[in-house]
Amino acid sequence: MNGPTHTTLASLIREKARTTPDLNVLTFVTVASNGQLEDQTRTYQQIYANSQALARGLANLGVRQGDRLALMMNNHPEFVETMVASGILGAAFVPIDPRTMGTKLSYMLDFTDCQGAVCADYALASVLSVVADCPGLQWLVVVPTADNPSLPQAPLPVISFPDLVAAPG
Repeated sequence: MNGPTHTTLASLIREKARTTPDLNVLTFVTVASNGQLEDQTRTYQQIYANSQALARGLANLGVRQGDRLALMMNNHPEFVETMVASGILGAAFVPIDPRTMGTKLSYMLDFTDCQGAVCADYALASVLSVVADCPGLQWLVVVPTADNPSLPQAPLPVISFPDLVAAPG
């Protein structure tokens, strides 16, 4: 019996990006501000390229092999890209329900030793409310879902996801 040839999700996506780069493999449906449904698709090549850019950005924030980062968002392309980027870096992602708040959230972030969090803008207020209880948190990356995202002043760096992946490195 032959076992799997890929040891990580990142290596699987890298191989698929090489062999079938233009295959649409993920579709995300969102509701636009006008109430219409919009599809976002990702090919293997797009997933891998976006994940590499994110991995570079996270590495610039200090994420290294063995580190942990929280992932707080609903079903968005950035969720998958963060999973793959974590694998590229050898870091672990800790998925946390974006509705989690208060003591439960601070416990989850602190107990798992997350050094940062990638969260959707709708979860940002909950994370910011517990930052003082999570001394290990060093940064937050925010996925914008609103039309005009604004990043608040905070006691730690708060970076826009698009800015992080666009940064050279």
